[in-house]
Amino acid sequence: MCFQKQECFEMGHLKIMKLGMAFKDWLWTAQSKLTRALGAFRPAGIITSNKPVRVWHVGVCACPLPSLAFHSSGFGLVAWLVVNITNETPPEGGMDYRVPGTVSNGETVPAQPGVEKEKEEEENQTLERGQWNNKLEYVLSVAGEIIGLGNVWRFPYLCYKNGGGAFFIPYLIFLFTCGIPVFFLETALGQYTSQGGVTAWRRICPLFEGIGYASQVIVVLLNFYYIVVLAWALFYLFSSFTIDLPWGSCNHEWNTGNCMELQRANSTLNVTSENATSPVIEFWERRVLKISDGIQHVGSLRWELALCLLLAWIICYFCIWKGVKSTGKVVYFTATFPYLMLVVLLIRGVTLPGASQGILFYLYPDLSRLGDPQVWMDAGTQIFFSYAICLGCLTALGSYNKYHNNCYRDCVALCFLNSGTSFVAGFAIFSILGFMAGEQGVPIAEVAESGPGLAFIAYPRAVVMLPFSPLWACFFFLMVVLLGLDSQFVCVESLVTALVDMYPTIFRKKNRRETLILLVSVLSYLVGLVMLTEGGMYVFQLFDYYAASGMCLLFVAIFETLCIAWVYGAERFYDNIEDMIGYRPWPIIKYCWLFITPAVCMATFLFSLIKYTPLTYNKKYVYPWWGDTLGWLLALSSMVCIPLWIVYKLSTIKGSLREVRLWDQGCAAVLKSSLARGFFVCCWLISKEPRINQLNEFIATVKLLVLLSSAWLQGCSKLAVASWCPYFIAFVSLQAPLGINSLGGEDKEGLQCLSSIWRQPLTATRSLAPRKLPTLLVLCLPQVLGNGL
Repeated sequence: MCFQKQECFEMGHLKIMKLGMAFKDWLWTAQSKLTRALGAFRPAGIITSNKPVRVWHVGVCACPLPSLAFHSSGFGLVAWLVVNITNETPPEGGMDYRVPGTVSNGETVPAQPGVEKEKEEEENQTLERGQWNNKLEYVLSVAGEIIGLGNVWRFPYLCYKNGGGAFFIPYLIFLFTCGIPVFFLETALGQYTSQGGVTAWRRICPLFEGIGYASQVIVVLLNFYYIVVLAWALFYLFSSFTIDLPWGSCNHEWNTGNCMELQRANSTLNVTSENATSPVIEFWERRVLKISDGIQHVGSLRWELALCLLLAWIICYFCIWKGVKSTGKVVYFTATFPYLMLVVLLIRGVTLPGASQGILFYLYPDLSRLGDPQVWMDAGTQIFFSYAICLGCLTALGSYNKYHNNCYRDCVALCFLNSGTSFVAGFAIFSILGFMAGEQGVPIAEVAESGPGLAFIAYPRAVVMLPFSPLWACFFFLMVVLLGLDSQFVCVESLVTALVDMYPTIFRKKNRRETLILLVSVLSYLVGLVMLTEGGMYVFQLFDYYAASGMCLLFVAIFETLCIAWVYGAERFYDNIEDMIGYRPWPIIKYCWLFITPAVCMATFLFSLIKYTPLTYNKKYVYPWWGDTLGWLLALSSMVCIPLWIVYKLSTIKGSLREVRLWDQGCAAVLKSSLARGFFVCCWLISKEPRINQLNEFIATVKLLVLLSSAWLQGCSKLAVASWCPYFIAFVSLQAPLGINSLGGEDKEGLQCLSSIWRQPLTATRSLAPRKLPTLLVLCLPQVLGNGL
């Protein structure tokens, strides 16, 4: 968990006063004396986001309670006395809830010499997690990830297909209700926990850790096939270094007798043969792909494409092999140069004859299309595709931010930058298509393509008609390579970050991270070779249609918002964000997490199932039944992670609900004894230490004594008191952990009850009625149950 900054703030109904430096000095003095008197304690570094804090591993008599986390100031010492006066020794290894990362806050920690030496050796061996050198590196990295090929080859096509300018209405609705809220959720989650896509969810809500696994499965599948597009683009780029483009004529060995060239000027399609094909299509299918008759005919490997794919992976590897240190430098070029190319192509496109017709076709609104549910479905899926949400990439990138970075402002700005880039890219693409349609004398609808068809058929065909066509071809395919490269190496970085954070003791060593990236790259390259065979295009389409489909992303988004809003608590997450950025974001985002986003995602997900149509290639080839079955297995491989993990977690929890009552009875008696001793120790502390008579410290200590005596006198027979009291002791020590249990994270009702205890210490424990028991059993017990039984 992330612990809050050491200053005056308000959380819920609690108002914690800032503690003076004099009391902090006294604390260390008293702590040193008590260490010698009562026995050495063992502090261990805890890393939560970027805030250095310490944890004392504690136990309450024979029934261990969850560990307490608090800072070195405030009344951490009082809490330490309350739970350690029993002279209990922490179990071997302790109850360690450390989040890997940088621990040092520049102060010397009193500890046993052997333990200190052992920890020093461990820190010398374990590498730091790292952070962005500056905000610009982070912004460019996220921009490079979300602004990719979909902005150029998918968004403009969806606009013209779904009513032109009218398409912006559903698009903007999905942007504000799904895109920005989920984008911000994932980024803030990463920054708050300083963890990758799996361990971040483990910290927030271990029961829904499957969300992280689902997103990483999607990323693994993306790594297999997305980079294949870069291999094609590199092949076209190398083929463009010539005087005459190879797809501009029919006098090559791969051309057939049906190949017909299109004249540049005053051409009207004089071709009457239905079997006539253009040199662009023949270059794509017969030279680049050498495509077979179907997925059942795999054919031989295209060695030229295999070399291009190898080059793409080598570039990708060296972009991220040193983590954010290398990524942050690479994005200065890879994220900005595509904008330069886009501007150049835009200027060239709008100056061509016929460009205005293409732009008009792109933007002219057809409001009648808004009644078609497919238009809304396309708008929703485009948001999820273009914003890279539910992939764990935003969480991984955000985890390298500084704790107090204003991620809210960054997210809003990046979202508008992404959508603005898609909008401008439409002008660059349709101005060229309008020119090409005018030259050929055909409607624009006949030349408009989406996906690879636009990048490798429609645009190359238009480039042939331009003066200095090789130059413009180089510009275009270089832009495609860089757009895809950013998205690709960030996906790999997301996967590697998740693995390193899951197993820090293994991978956070010298050269091990680089070895892990190399292993991921080699395995992904070997799998990707399947898509570079003569039948590989059919395999690529399967992955693209099923593995990272809108259906999978929507399914993950539903659980992400439900987990944050209803399990962890939207209000609590807002409190965490407020501590990071200093203010609370726009309230509509919280209500989107609670109601709008899950409802919209669920409706879109169900609609995608209802409107499902089997995959076809080029609107002609129909996949066999086993091909569709393989596709569904790819889709389900990520979606089943969430329910399977929930079942696994529930089935492996120590203890049972039947054992809860026995634990409650035993723990109540133990807690009473511990609180009684803690009460008298606090009294002894006040009588022996004159410096505590400073007004603020004295008042706060008395409040703590009232809490302890109140709980003790009322018997502590309620399960909630037994499980919450240690967290509250930590809470009044200027932190607000409340603990992360094995299933549900923190409980909002717990904070409210603790607040009422603080305000009305003698009567509030009666409010912890049995009606809270079902919620407590699900959200609060498993960790305590596992530690106590």
